[in-house]
Amino acid sequence: DFKAPFSPERDGPRDSSAAGIASLALLTLAEAVGVDSECGQRYLCAAVRTLQALASPKYLAQPGEAFSALFKHAVSNFPDNYGVDVGIIYGDYYGLSAFTKCASMQACRNYRL
Repeated sequence: DFKAPFSPERDGPRDSSAAGIASLALLTLAEAVGVDSECGQRYLCAAVRTLQALASPKYLAQPGEAFSALFKHAVSNFPDNYGVDVGIIYGDYYGLSAFTKCASMQACRNYRL
């Protein structure tokens, strides 16, 4: 929810599942318009920045950490306070799909911020 208010006690809202989905979509858009175009570069930059955040210890569960998913801080239903700050299987799926797509795209692998 892009209009959700920031909650200091929750340090968010944060939603790693939405970040994974958006990253995959941004990479797909970058390919569709051409990664060398100005628009494609903007999509690619946003995707890479988001993936870098997802790869950080804040979002990526670390080896030995007792967590049931790959990505922490996902959200299922924020307005009803259901499934908030949890691991979600589809978040893992889309996050891994985005990393896999980036690895298969030379422009993404070589992207420098």
